[in-house]
Amino acid sequence: MSRFVVALLLLSGCYGDTGIKLTVSPDHAPLFGQTDVTITGDLASLGDVDYFSVAGVQVINPRWSGSSVTVTLQGAPKPGRYDVVIRGSQGKTIQHGIFTYDPSPAMGKKDTWIAFGASFTQGTESNGINQHTQTLGVSGQIAKAAGVFLGLPLFTPQVTPPLQPSDFYPDCTQIPDTGAGATTLTTVTTSPSTGYFDLRYARLDWTLHNRNVAVGGAKVSDILNGAHGAIALLAHIVNDPDIDYSDAVAPETTSQIDRVVALDPDIGFTTDLLGNDIDAAVVQPDDLAPEMITPVDEVAPLLVTMMQRLGALHGQYFIANMPSLTFVPHVRALRKALVDAGKDTTAFDAKAAQIDAITEQYNQALLDAMAPYPNLHVVDFKQYVADVKGGTTVGGERLTTDSWGGLLSLDDLHLTDTGYALYAQKFVDAINAVEHTAIPPIDVEAVHAADALAPQKTRAAGYSCVPPAM
Repeated sequence: MSRFVVALLLLSGCYGDTGIKLTVSPDHAPLFGQTDVTITGDLASLGDVDYFSVAGVQVINPRWSGSSVTVTLQGAPKPGRYDVVIRGSQGKTIQHGIFTYDPSPAMGKKDTWIAFGASFTQGTESNGINQHTQTLGVSGQIAKAAGVFLGLPLFTPQVTPPLQPSDFYPDCTQIPDTGAGATTLTTVTTSPSTGYFDLRYARLDWTLHNRNVAVGGAKVSDILNGAHGAIALLAHIVNDPDIDYSDAVAPETTSQIDRVVALDPDIGFTTDLLGNDIDAAVVQPDDLAPEMITPVDEVAPLLVTMMQRLGALHGQYFIANMPSLTFVPHVRALRKALVDAGKDTTAFDAKAAQIDAITEQYNQALLDAMAPYPNLHVVDFKQYVADVKGGTTVGGERLTTDSWGGLLSLDDLHLTDTGYALYAQKFVDAINAVEHTAIPPIDVEAVHAADALAPQKTRAAGYSCVPPAM
């Protein structure tokens, strides 16, 4: 794994600085982390650095320059002053209390948070996961705005690389062997020293105790009871990557809800609890498939059990309902193909209506399960989609839910950075209303200005399918 390890160590048991003097600039950061700091000192005198701690959490992207190194921190669970420890082949330095993690300005002492769910909550974009999508996903943007630690289990870039515009021809057809299919998990996670499967290689910092426990592809049953098969493999990477290689695809014995209960946080949230029980109905290549939705009478009792467990905890929980996924571009494309071929759309439209109706039954089952517990709160994902489906303006640019329209990423199902920022605001609003806090608004325009999938950028790059400017 990486030789640069960052750790946050409490002052207890430490009696004096040792080794070379260090300065850190800036010398403080929000609990969320994902902040660049530069550490300066006679680092060369330490030799080859193999342990680098600013409180127990591995640094990201170390950039060495002479007597300094710039790193990206991953945050800390609690505010306070912390030590910097650097160990090299020729020496070690311990500098006490020279870096501070600031308390959340909005949340005060309610700073223990957790996120659970599936791919939206995990931070998937354009059919992949990496540091960018995890920090700019809905969970990362919520935690950043609140200034709280979420312990993002950042993926090694080669594990599931998101699609990029460069993975497409100018006519927007995908270039073969690009995206997540360009690499294999086995290649990335095979230990060069043992030749065995080692899931620790799939994480930038496998030692980080993450508080975003969401797993892409998880259904309600997986979230409540533990995942199996391919979803279990991903769950092990997220939540216990040091599992023995022989158990890498074994069923998950500690579910996401088990982890929530064990932490008993002040705030918990999920942005996509119901999605994977529904989405198979709208992603089949040739037709809609409402029969592939998990029956409501199977999901409803699972929701009852889940809400009972969450309702018994002390914290507040914010749980998204579901929009009907018939809004996604693939559904519109399937219908258009029928119309263009001169075929009757009656059966197709009936299936779409059935999916819409089942989604409403899901939402009602969720409401019914949550109703007895005053600490459980619905966040209106359905209304979010209704608000933006006809288009919305950000930074002077009109964005839509069309393919390459700026709200949906290149897989036409997950959101762009900008789409996630708009969605994150729904959670910020809900948390502020319940907790009477003042989490500042998501800076959606700043997110959009840096969003590589903004239509003005992809249009300028020559992609012909980008909707025209309005």
